[in-house]
Parts: sequence; structure tokens; C-alpha cells
Amino acid sequence: KIINENEVNIIWDSSKKLESSDPNNKEALISIGAFIENFVQGAKVYGFDTTITLNETFGINNEVANLKLIKKEFSNTYNILNNIRNRHTIRESYLDKVLEQNDLNSLLISENIKYFDKNSEQGKYLKNALYESYVKESYNKNTQQELSKWIITSNKEAKNRNDGMRAEMMGMGGIKKYFYYAFINKKSVEEKMFINKGIEKAKNQSENCSGYIILTASSEKNSDFINLGREFEKLFLIATEKKIAIHPMSQICHESPWKDEISEKLGLNNHAELLLRVGYVSEYGKPTSLRNNVNDIIIF
Repeated sequence: KIINENEVNIIWDSSKKLESSDPNNKEALISIGAFIENFVQGAKVYGFDTTITLNETFGINNEVANLKLIKKEFSNTYNILNNIRNRHTIRESYLDKVLEQNDLNSLLISENIKYFDKNSEQGKYLKNALYESYVKESYNKNTQQELSKWIITSNKEAKNRNDGMRAEMMGMGGIKKYFYYAFINKKSVEEKMFINKGIEKAKNQSENCSGYIILTASSEKNSDFINLGREFEKLFLIATEKKIAIHPMSQICHESPWKDEISEKLGLNNHAELLLRVGYVSEYGKPTSLRNNVNDIIIF
């Protein structure tokens, strides 16, 4: 919501709430935090610093943050907008290559971010738990019904809406994309064949990476989840510049028993809220996500 030329309020769109997979709105707040960080970084390019006030409750109008722009010149802003535009999730197989120490150090930007090599004891636990939690969530009927609303099942649907997950975002192209759109519909997303294909791909994904990054939160406050989202976005923009692939796979953080044991298993002081599969790829590619027009998300 535009307050004036130097001030905006950030409002959570409750119509997009995921009742089954995000009942406590944690991932919604993390996503809002990622948006805020993009706003802050983008503002630097145009000569503005940003002051941020976060709300601990959603309030009557679901306002969660206030952002104010202050004139300030920044240097080294050349790559910021390119990184924001080019950042995207990569779901294909990653190279079997250890993360270089310099790259790893650049990603560990706070004490809330931990990395585990896939061949470490913690990494082996994460690989198995990631797959098992994915299977459990996949057979949750409510979650699958929720997913079916966001899966794009035709080119026509993709053209008529500006959000949702289309075939390209799942790594499909060419003949695979053709057959996907030819035979998949909303109902089939909830059927065993579709679910089992997803499980098979998740097993391959969990095993093909350099390792896993865990982002943690110290409390259940709205502000903690928003700030975690900001750290996630900072990390993602760094990874984009370095052409390091990132793939959020957080079923482990909200399915039992893993969500209750993961912090102890990994020796974390805070609660794990977001898991990222990380690694190198032969081709970084370009974004394929559907995006809302900026005018569709602004209230004057």
C-alpha cells in the first residue's frame, strides 16, 4: 500500500494462505521477508536507504511492515538488479562437486545459517529425512488438494494467471512439457501416479547436491520469520551472482517426527525453519516463474 512517495506498508494477502502446508503462516512471513529484502536492495540502486518497522501481529488490515525510503548514495550496486531478476529455483540434478570454501563462506552470512555437506553424518541424516518427509507430505490429502490449486496444467491456464507452478518451473521442456500439458489435469495431481512421480524425483533431488543449508529462527515471533526471509534472500542473491543453485525443500521442517528432532540431530541452538538443497550446475539457466504485474500488487 502506497502511503506517500517515500513510504509503503507491506500487507499479507490472506487469500493466498496455505491452510494445510503452512497453517501458522511461517512460510508466508518468510516470503514477505524475502520481498522486503528485494525492496531494500533494489532501493539502493536508485539512491535510497530503507528503514523498516515490523509488526508482531497481522492487525485488522494484515499489515506486517512499514518501509520508509531515505535518500542515500550507495556504491557497488551494479549487479543488484541483475541478481534480483535472475534469481530462480533450480530443481534439476546438481553436479557431484564439493562446495568451494570461498563460495561456502560467502553464503554463511549469519549465525542463523548452517551448512552440512551431504557426505557428513548430519548430511546423511538430512538426505534420508528430506526424502521421507516429502513422502509423508505427498500422501497428505489436504496438502495435495492445496497443491493442485497452484499447479498449472495447460498453456492456456499459464497465460490467464500470473502465479502458480508450470511445467518449466519443474524442469520440463520439449516433449516432456508437451506430454505433461496433454495428460495432466487438476484431478490427476491428487492421484498416485502423479504423487509417485514427484516422490521419485524428490529422491533423486535429495541425493544430487553438494549439501544442505538450514536457516533457523530463535522464536515464533512474526519479526523473526520476516528477518529469516530477509537472510534467505540475501543468501539467494549471493548464490545467484556466483551461479550456485538453490532449491528450497522444507517438508522436513513441518512434518513430524522430523520437525521435532531436527535441531537436536544437527546440534542447532534454534529451530530449523527452512532447508535448502545447494550445489553447482552445468548450466544456471534463466527464471521461468510466472510473475504478477507490479500494478496488480499495489494499493493506492
